[in-house]
Amino acid sequence: PWRDTPARLASLAADWRLGADAAVLSGDVAAVNAALDRWNVPRARDAANGQLDHPALVYLLDAEGRIAYAANGDARTLGALLERL
Repeated sequence: PWRDTPARLASLAADWRLGADAAVLSGDVAAVNAALDRWNVPRARDAANGQLDHPALVYLLDAEGRIAYAANGDARTLGALLERL
């Protein structure tokens, strides 16, 4: 939220080649940190430039909408995890 303001989100989504069904969210710093905490996203912020480094995670949710897996593997790994749900 320090640099990736709502006005920049569309260009970020295009740069990241996200599909039309993807969501790119922002908000004030406290709200974004709270959301990242709820999703257990590990991160580190560079205080000098505001860059927020975090892993590229895919969350697989169970039928109740709870996080079943957080993974950063390839399609085969994700498929295997989906089979476990």
